[in-house]
Amino acid sequence: MNGEKVGLWHAGGQNGHPFIYEDSWRQSEHARPISLSMPLRVSREPYRKGVEAFFDNLLPDNRSIRERIQHRYRTRSARAFDLLAEIGRDCVGALQLLPEEAEPAGIRSIHGQRLSRKQVADELSRCLGQASAAPGQDDEFRISLAGAQEKTALLWHDGAWHRPTGATPTTHILKLPIGPAPMGINLSTSVENEWLCGRILSAFGIPVADSRMERFGEYRVLVIERFDRRPAQDRSWWMRLPQEDLCQATATPPACKYESDGGPGILPIMELLRGSNQPIADREDFLRTQLVFWLLAAIDGHAKNMGLPVAPLSGFPWVISPDEADIQHPSR
Repeated sequence: MNGEKVGLWHAGGQNGHPFIYEDSWRQSEHARPISLSMPLRVSREPYRKGVEAFFDNLLPDNRSIRERIQHRYRTRSARAFDLLAEIGRDCVGALQLLPEEAEPAGIRSIHGQRLSRKQVADELSRCLGQASAAPGQDDEFRISLAGAQEKTALLWHDGAWHRPTGATPTTHILKLPIGPAPMGINLSTSVENEWLCGRILSAFGIPVADSRMERFGEYRVLVIERFDRRPAQDRSWWMRLPQEDLCQATATPPACKYESDGGPGILPIMELLRGSNQPIADREDFLRTQLVFWLLAAIDGHAKNMGLPVAPLSGFPWVISPDEADIQHPSR
């Protein structure tokens, strides 16, 4: 997390998916849990329950996208541990997932390959599986973004787009149109829809990230400023901000993100928000969001679309997760 080793995650065998915090992290001035579902402990006892669910929520929900990642990197399976071993260098939130012996280099600097608009279009084509990566490119640029639709992320620096290299994080998410969906729903205008819904949410005083619509070649995208990134005070490097979604905070697997599938509903989330460092304001924001979702006929207001920035050993402010907010109204 921003260059400090937080813990060790194992997988396989009868022990399942144990995760244990490093002693150095528990004693660090920046110490905090990676999730409210796995608070820091005095002892070095590993967590087992809910660990795989936490990491699984860092990955795309869509099975075909996962299978494409598995094929591209030739992983043993499409399970979280195997996929994140390959693409966990730039996840939602502050975690970087690296092999045990690896050390992130160049944390406090900014490095990237400058891209033309044509090259950005090529990146979008690659995330759709319509073009292959340039030789050596995959070794430097491996990211994981949760959600159900196709997207990629890039670095905006010095007035231009870059493909970040080394430990430099991405700063913006580029989301492509969803297109036709099951049950005859047409979501080909999802970019315009989400941009407009974001403006409406903001008008109601609900915290959402800045976004804008852009076109790169044949691709129309929604460009979203990442709420989990912030420049350092001297602007010499980008900090990753710790956060988690409400599925992670409640140890809920992504397959159960909807309340109808066993995920958290309004009442348990309202109870969880009592632990915030501003509980009254955050609970009001959460209820206001539910009302606006109802007004918009939003069909995807599940627990993964709302996030909690996790503060050091304290409460947390609530915020809607704009880089994952698929707030869609079906075209009729």
